[in-house]
Amino acid sequence: MLLYTGLGSLSEYFKQEFAKDIVFTSSKQNKHNTIYLNLKNIDLFNYEQIPTNCTVLMAAAISSPDYCESSFKDAFTIDVIGTIKFIEDLINKRSCRVLFFSSDVVYGDTGSVVADENSPVSICGAYALFKFTVEKYFKDCNNFISLRLSYILSRNDNFIKYILNCIKNDRPIDVYKDFVRNITPINYLLEAIRELIDNPEKYEKINVINICGGLDNIISRSELLDTILNACKIKYDRINYIEAPSSFWICRPKVIRTKSSVFKNRHNNQDLFDFCYKNISELFC
Repeated sequence: MLLYTGLGSLSEYFKQEFAKDIVFTSSKQNKHNTIYLNLKNIDLFNYEQIPTNCTVLMAAAISSPDYCESSFKDAFTIDVIGTIKFIEDLINKRSCRVLFFSSDVVYGDTGSVVADENSPVSICGAYALFKFTVEKYFKDCNNFISLRLSYILSRNDNFIKYILNCIKNDRPIDVYKDFVRNITPINYLLEAIRELIDNPEKYEKINVINICGGLDNIISRSELLDTILNACKIKYDRINYIEAPSSFWICRPKVIRTKSSVFKNRHNNQDLFDFCYKNISELFC
């Protein structure tokens, strides 16, 4: 069995990919076909619900950098204290293997440097601190791998929804032009997870993996907007390429460039134009 913690924007893709083999948790009690999980009160969790030796995809309970910054204590309780306790109990009580969804934000602003799994971290904000604290706690654990995710692009992405809403309501699209990251199609993440599940012995001594796709996909948010509109054959003139306010960068590096020394021979580049055309264009019809 595969356990996915949460019902976020990526969960439907995992449900499609793994079908009957996957079970989801929910922070809401009595939600149909889910296991109730409250990371604020993890001591009450019944671990007998989890089969032994299963794989757990540990997604973030709170994935908003702004919330982590503004509500540090509450977010820390969930994303660090509760998360560490839950993972530790899964490993010790149920012999689970945990794939922890971390973030490339732990590298900080990389500038022109392309960081791999051996590069030093540079913590920027509470969200990055929380991710790295969990990573560090389990750094010597053989049943734990941290997946440092770059920007995962899917049809459920908030940026896609924002663009779609602006166009449908004839509003200007404001896009930050200096925000640069690896743009990673959702199918890359799914293929990486499948590889880790199907071939665990190959990754027994690996603790961190960058999930970032190829170097061709390191682009700015404004370049991503242009790619989406071109792929979807949308002509829209009401676009403002603007500078982000200084407050935006408190918990976000301006530039994060990453590559993977672990997956360097797998899925090296996936064409963003082609991905947008096949997976996103129908949303604009």
